[in-house]
Amino acid sequence: MQLKKLLDQKVRPFTAQWHPHMVAGHLNAAARQCFRAELRALQRDLRNYTRLLADMAAVEDLTDLTSV
Repeated sequence: MQLKKLLDQKVRPFTAQWHPHMVAGHLNAAARQCFRAELRALQRDLRNYTRLLADMAAVEDLTDLTSV
């Protein structure tokens, strides 16, 4: 997936949906739960993309590296 496509089809719809609610402070418990579930799905897509980029660049994949 091209970066522009990833941004246009995955990241932008997520931020367009949730940013106004976050700024306005209108996230009740149910909305926060939905937000977190959608964020986890987006993170999976982004991690897959970073793994693909690391593979294409023939470099070590640091996607799941935890900070020390």
